[in-house]
Amino acid sequence: MSQNANKLDSSEVLPNIHIPLDYNIHAIPPVSWGGPITVNFSFNLASILDINEPKQVISLESTIRISWFDPRIKVTLPNDNKTQYILFNRNPVDHIWFPDIFVDKAKELRVPVYKIPPSYLRIYGDSQLLYSARVNYDLACPMGFEYYPVDTQECLITFESWGTTTDQMIFLWRSDDVTFNKAIKLNQHDFEISFDNTTLKSFSTGTFPSVTVRLTFRRKLTYHLLRTYLPSTLFVILAWFSMFIPLEHVPGRVTMSMTTLLTLASMFGSLSTVTPPISYTTKLDVWMVGCIVFVFATLFEFTVVIFLKYYLTGLPIVTEAGLERFHAWVNGTEFDDYDDMGDYEPSQLKKTRPMSPHINESHDIDNERTNKGLEARAEIDPTRNKQKRLSRRNNRSIMPFLSNPYDPRGQMSDLGKNGTGLSKGELQPTKARLDQNDANEQSEDQTSSKPFESKEEQKRHAGKVVLAIEKFSVIGFFFSFLVCNIFYWLDIVRTMGQVYQPNNQQT
Repeated sequence: MSQNANKLDSSEVLPNIHIPLDYNIHAIPPVSWGGPITVNFSFNLASILDINEPKQVISLESTIRISWFDPRIKVTLPNDNKTQYILFNRNPVDHIWFPDIFVDKAKELRVPVYKIPPSYLRIYGDSQLLYSARVNYDLACPMGFEYYPVDTQECLITFESWGTTTDQMIFLWRSDDVTFNKAIKLNQHDFEISFDNTTLKSFSTGTFPSVTVRLTFRRKLTYHLLRTYLPSTLFVILAWFSMFIPLEHVPGRVTMSMTTLLTLASMFGSLSTVTPPISYTTKLDVWMVGCIVFVFATLFEFTVVIFLKYYLTGLPIVTEAGLERFHAWVNGTEFDDYDDMGDYEPSQLKKTRPMSPHINESHDIDNERTNKGLEARAEIDPTRNKQKRLSRRNNRSIMPFLSNPYDPRGQMSDLGKNGTGLSKGELQPTKARLDQNDANEQSEDQTSSKPFESKEEQKRHAGKVVLAIEKFSVIGFFFSFLVCNIFYWLDIVRTMGQVYQPNNQQT
């Protein structure tokens, strides 16, 4: 820039301002005592437009005022003794010396567009200059959410000199003129404003002056207290109530616990839409995971108790009826009717595979032979259950190879006179076979059955063990959840108000 461009004729602005012809806009105004020039700052926070936690950016609108002395500039005031300064809107700002100031960490700086820009310059009779402007800007604010939802964030608005060092210029706050709009209300935060006086920023090129406004945001706990903590606590209590349901009501107990568990999991997932996307654990995550673990513990306790109940009483978890159904399905047969003991009659057994006439013939012979055997056993033991057990055992001993068309023992190569290939003697169950079956049955009954008294004692013992576990679980669940709540909320109270302070690294 040429020297003529750096000079300003007073007639180009107004006749009542006097700027010397050798005025240099790049030269810092001289100070009578020879030290650095003092630039005073004042700040008014007009509005907090937005707090973008995922992007860690806040949007502000504020009025910034800076003042300094330039003894090279003189003004002629009216003689009314009321006017103390001359007001300019735009022209002089481009032709006088101005402090080189920028806002640190500002991502975008916007000036409201009006016909006349929202800024002015005042020149007082004592050569003091005051510049004021309204701007809004997006400011990067590093945030930490370890204590969420009781976290406290601190955002710094730093006004710093770009090229003038502290040897030539210093910044100071006018302590009586750092204000904010009392009508500012935030939905999720309470905020405070404070200021730091001159701070120094040291770089390889020198030490530069700066002043800082501190905005402290404390999150309101009311939102999550009513929408997260209270509902999740009620769900855990509901899962605890399910432990009072008797063990016999399996569907009701399992349904209540599973519904509660799924609801908590859904609530935990929905919180990701209102919490910042971070890779570490927050206080709210600890709470939600703890609630899910407590509800899962009720299901685990119920599973253990049911298993012990069957184990201690000797009841099979997989019944004989279930095994018979499985074998019937494997062998290609199906059952029409079952009684309360899971037994079936041979007449209710039907083949699903198509069979040739010879195989059907042999199948009829087998049924005749089996029915005759059942009649003989009914005479030995007329009781119903005895007859059913003999029916199953006789069926297993006779049926496998005669009724299976794929067993070579069931293939008829030489048909007898009766067209069956078997003599009449072979159609009748022999006495030796009946005696052998009776002996096997008595041996099986003696080894498998227990005295009635021992079974009753076993059931009573199992009932006492299960009841003790249930009582211990109910009481332990309650006090465990209570103790965890006490420690959790004590930690919440301890961490309230702790400000996240990132390690600022200057480059």
